[in-house]
Amino acid sequence: MKRIAVFDVCNTLINDNTTAAFVQFVSRRSTGVWRRLGVWLIRSKRSPVRVLLAVLYRLGVGDIPKTCLVYMLRGYSREQLQEYAKAYVQSASENAAIKQIWSFVDDERANGSEILLVSASLCIVVDALANLIGAQGIGSRLEFCNGYCTGRLLEDISGRKVELVKGFLGDRVEGYMIVAFSDNVSDLPLLEYADKGYAICTSKSNGLRGCNLPEGVEYVSAE
Repeated sequence: MKRIAVFDVCNTLINDNTTAAFVQFVSRRSTGVWRRLGVWLIRSKRSPVRVLLAVLYRLGVGDIPKTCLVYMLRGYSREQLQEYAKAYVQSASENAAIKQIWSFVDDERANGSEILLVSASLCIVVDALANLIGAQGIGSRLEFCNGYCTGRLLEDISGRKVELVKGFLGDRVEGYMIVAFSDNVSDLPLLEYADKGYAICTSKSNGLRGCNLPEGVEYVSAE
């Protein structure tokens, strides 16, 4: 039976929120002070704005930080963002990789597995990382108008990973053994759906540690 290994990206392969980190990477190369200030207000632990947005998110208001961060990409061309994404993932894979989980990528590739990255991060980042490691990727799609980013998402794939993996495999789904790796509590349905699931726990992302894992899913400590 063929095998497909499905990896989350943020805090699974890369020890960061790659949407926020990518926007910060872009903002540091921008002449616009407002972009750098905006990222700082959202990301800095010293920022009261970050605390307020975190509270609102927990109250179910929505992912306002992500919406604001995506808006900061407004006006960049697709080509510019693709080049920035390529540079960002090269840096992140060298400096923020969770090496223990990358070893699973190497093992799966050695076993002949097809590697699929599925992340609610921006597809422009997910695609760049997939190209870097010779995988395929699915991410949240940015909206472009006449080749320039509008600062909005055309599609946010949060909470839809099982559906997307099924769609990716299509008629092939019955012929594959699916192995899934993620740190997200929201990805428990994916880990349960897979033939074998790995719940990744790190010092920054430890939410799955307290969950009652379904059969066929085991913890991997990468702290």
